[in-house]
Amino acid sequence: MQQLASGDSGGTIKLWDVEDGQELRTLQAPGSPIGSLAFSPDGVFLVSGNVEGNTDIKLWDVESGRDLRTISGHRGNVYNLVFGPDGTLLASSSGDLTVRFWDVESGQGVRTLRGHRDYVYGLAMSPDGALLASASADGAIKLWDVESGREFGTLDSHNEYIFHIAFSPDGSLLASSVRRGDAIVLWGVPR
Repeated sequence: MQQLASGDSGGTIKLWDVEDGQELRTLQAPGSPIGSLAFSPDGVFLVSGNVEGNTDIKLWDVESGRDLRTISGHRGNVYNLVFGPDGTLLASSSGDLTVRFWDVESGQGVRTLRGHRDYVYGLAMSPDGALLASASADGAIKLWDVESGREFGTLDSHNEYIFHIAFSPDGSLLASSVRRGDAIVLWGVPR
């Protein structure tokens, strides 16, 4: 069964059956609006990030709906979450101008990436898990080597906030959209 997750301003997360549109389960993370959600590649876990007040990341068991773990470390809103291809690594972006890697099993921080000059909104992991792209209100997209945490390159031709980015299925292209939403830019990914 394919599922969809939605979050609201009151901290409620709903899981939906994509095929018939039926609500499957409600998860409650009270107090803060849900700003980001991501399923693990195998669909076993869901992570949620909050905006406005609570900067924690929650790890949920999809089958039972249990809150398994709280992951803390950001000092600003959590804007995006993305799992690595094997589901053991989680990346998060924040209003504290950082990108962080987390070990999913322990909930411990693995690495903090710094380099953006404004809020970090967009995140995308390459299909092979080797590169992470981060997009910011500073108008730049940074490419990071996942294993070392080193900045691999910067794509910097936007003059405004970049909210969303995504890799092509083969990892050779990266798409980005800006705040106005009137253009999508395709970038060749250097290797």
